[in-house]
Amino acid sequence: MDENADNTIIVVPGANFEINTDDIDKNIDLIKNADIVLLQLEIPIDVVEYILKKSKEYNKITILNPAPAEKLSVDIIKNVDYLVPNETELELLSGMSTNSESEVLVASKKLMDMGVKNLIVTMGKNGSIFVGEDKVVKVGIHKVKAVDPTAAGDSFIGGVIRMLAEGEKIEEAMERKIIK
Repeated sequence: MDENADNTIIVVPGANFEINTDDIDKNIDLIKNADIVLLQLEIPIDVVEYILKKSKEYNKITILNPAPAEKLSVDIIKNVDYLVPNETELELLSGMSTNSESEVLVASKKLMDMGVKNLIVTMGKNGSIFVGEDKVVKVGIHKVKAVDPTAAGDSFIGGVIRMLAEGEKIEEAMERKIIK
């Protein structure tokens, strides 16, 4: 972590890369009983694709945080309801620069043209942007003193999922501040 509370994350896949589609089949009730299925790319990409396919067979809402970033197949994109990259991941997925909000929007449009249904781009201190079929919504942040940003994006996605599960619209879910 640097003096601006920005971090670098190293992934050591270990046991995560031992999971396979047989493991999913043995535990399919977890998908059947879920309302929303959230995935990231820290398991084999073929398993991610399989889980998304199974989730859509059971009419589940699917959310993919494409981290660590890598190119996504058409089969993954078509089975994801909400794709949630940060601006660096968006750059890799779109092949376009994302150094400004206008560039983020152009790169987002490219992903939408590729078949992404809904996109939430997290941009750290610059908030987030929702891009849907017929709308774009920018959401600011709730200012805090950043001490360690590890899992900030994961926490944001968790909060959004909670609000979606409670019936909130996406823009309200992204803005919601939960205090308990």
